[in-house]
This record gives sequence, structure tokens and C-alpha cells, in this order.
Amino acid sequence: MARNLLKAGYPVTVCDLDSSRVDALAALGAARAESPGTLAKSSDAVITMLPMPDDTEEAIFGAAGVVRGLQAGGTIIDMSTNSPPFARGAAKRLEESGFHFLEAPVTLGEPAAIRGSLTIMVSGRPEIFERFAAVFRAMGERVVFLREFGHAQLAKLVSNLVALVTLGGIAEGLTLAARNGISPDRMYEILTESIGDSRELRHAGPEILRGNFELGFALDLGFKDLELALGLGRETAVPLPLTSALREQFQFARARGRGQLDVRAVITVLEEACGIAVRAPSPESRPS
Repeated sequence: MARNLLKAGYPVTVCDLDSSRVDALAALGAARAESPGTLAKSSDAVITMLPMPDDTEEAIFGAAGVVRGLQAGGTIIDMSTNSPPFARGAAKRLEESGFHFLEAPVTLGEPAAIRGSLTIMVSGRPEIFERFAAVFRAMGERVVFLREFGHAQLAKLVSNLVALVTLGGIAEGLTLAARNGISPDRMYEILTESIGDSRELRHAGPEILRGNFELGFALDLGFKDLELALGLGRETAVPLPLTSALREQFQFARARGRGQLDVRAVITVLEEACGIAVRAPSPESRPS
């Protein structure tokens, strides 16, 4: 996403705990900063995109956070996935301190981030959104404005909930088929031609059949999103039984040390329980 901002001609300053990421962007023309607060001193707007709500809290409000360096009237754009209450609280705190705030979580994953074809959901003041609409278009093909603080994060959590529950169904279905005599690659083909077809199936199915669980969207982060959705369900009296069951499946996978693998690795605990491997039998039969 930072590369796409650079490609679009924006001056970009970067800060990350992983110095190799900073080095890669600096080689493309980005300036470096040692802390979020230092970065903010030279910026009109600061984008945060971090794995956990506590990370976002620290980066924005911590001792070396963005608010320590950003000038009054500056804008903070949080593109992390956080809870709606967190977003509403951050908006209130920042606006009371003289800053502007936009929440702008993204969806469609790393390949879309690389291509600049993300879907970006944005909540905030309309006039502030319009000010940065071109910035969002440099990173995404679809920008959806939801206005009310918390709604962009709500939309992102619902999107991830549906995708992850679908993934859980794909994992169970392929395992059930394999255990009972239909090869996983054949079952995948049938699903793509049936009511069981979905975007998630087309995205995750071939990688599951290849046994590819290399990191794309970490299982730990998927677990975090399920936890956030369940927390919101508890707060607003919405039962989420499928999400609760999937959360336990993810916890099993995390207990097995799969947290830093892709969310697709949730199928591995089913494979282990059934004593089978859900794999295509030969390279020729694997879907592309």
C-alpha cells in the first residue's frame, strides 16, 4: 500500500518495527522515521495499519505516538481492523484534541494490496473523506463511504466473519468428502459447479489442495477478528453460534502452533483428528 502511494506520486514517510520493511520502502523513495510521533511531525496525515487494537492504541496515543508530533488540524487514518467501539472512542478522543480521524479498514487481502485493487471501507466526516478520497483510490479500486464512526469497522468485521465461517465450512466439507471416499480435488470441482461455490472457495480451495499454508492472512489475526466480532455480539445481544464454534477451531489450531500460518491451516486440525491429508493426489489434478 505504501508502494502504491509512492507510485501515485505522494511523498511518504514510513515507520515500522521491522527495519527490513522500512529499508525496502526507503529504496523506493520513502523517507524514514524512528517513531510514529517523529513521523507525524513532518506529515499532514498519518496512516496506521497494525495487527492488534493495542498496537493501534500505542501507535496513536502512546508516549511516542502520532498525537505527540501531529500538528492540530492533522488527520489520522486508521486502516487496521479494530472494533467499532475502539473506532468511535478514537474518533472522540482525537477530535477533542483538535485532530481529524478516518477509519478505513480494507479487504481482499495481500494480492489486492499489491495490485492496488483493495476494497476500502471509510467512516468519518464527509469533508475529511473527500479531502483524502484520491489517497484511497491510489490503494484501492472500490472505496465505500459509510460516514458514521464505527460502521466501517463493523462492515469489515462482518465481511471477515462471513469469509472465515465459509472457510470453516470448506475445511469441514473437504475433510468429510475425503474421509468418505470422494477425493478433495474432485470435491472442489463439484463445489465450484454447485450451490456451494463462493469467492472464498475459489481463493482458498486450490491452496488447501496444494497444502499451501504459507502466510497470507495469519490465523492469529483471523482469531483476533473472530474475537472482536464475538465481543460486539455480546455487547449488543446478538448470538453468533457459528462464529463461536469457529473460534474454538481456530484456538485448536493456535494451540498446535499454527497461529502464524495462513487461516487456511485451520483444516490441519481436522486432518489430524481424522488421520487423513486433504491434498490433491497428483500435480496434474490440482486446480489452477
